[in-house]
Amino acid sequence: MIPLSAVVGRWYLCDDGWLGELTLSELGDGEVEGVFFSDRFDDEYEVVVELGGDLGHEITLAIQNFNWLPEQRFAGRLFTGDSGGIAGASDWRGTPYGFFAARTPWMVLGDYRPGDVVPEDFAGSWNAQLDGVPATLRLDLPDGNRTLTGTCVGRGLPEGLSVSATPDAEFPHRLALTVTTGDGRPWARLDCLLNSRPKNAMSGTMTTDDGSRGFYLIRYA
Repeated sequence: MIPLSAVVGRWYLCDDGWLGELTLSELGDGEVEGVFFSDRFDDEYEVVVELGGDLGHEITLAIQNFNWLPEQRFAGRLFTGDSGGIAGASDWRGTPYGFFAARTPWMVLGDYRPGDVVPEDFAGSWNAQLDGVPATLRLDLPDGNRTLTGTCVGRGLPEGLSVSATPDAEFPHRLALTVTTGDGRPWARLDCLLNSRPKNAMSGTMTTDDGSRGFYLIRYA
């Protein structure tokens, strides 16, 4: 189980490229409340917090009267690995968007890429945190193709991991990514949500044989 000490405190949150500070405090009896300061709106909002899951790593942040909604719910997972983090997705008027948070401010989130999201925006090299396990992903898009291919490497990960990914037909900023072992077995499936404006990071839920975990990827090339 993840202790409350790993939950409470200050987090630096990225919501589809918009930044802010999330402060979580313990109320007692395992309950947590929060406050979110949005850089975008230059205002502070109450946050209702729900914790759950067998590992205690599931977290829902319901930000009140935020982003032109009575409440916006961010459903994510605390990292169970060594690196403190939260990642998942929110829904804004029927459209999914990714979010992620860490204990230190986001100094660099990659270059801003203007325009609508196109498959080429997923191509490149990405620094990843897969449930707190650091890795590097490389995604390439062959000419005239919608399927990206590449590699995933990281200390503690199986060797010879390959990657294939296909952009979603309904939501262009969504990517279904599968990591496969050298003998052809699926190792993980990632439901990736690209920051839809700057296109410099992806986040969401990673599913393996061990269950669902959070992840984020930040472009570096």
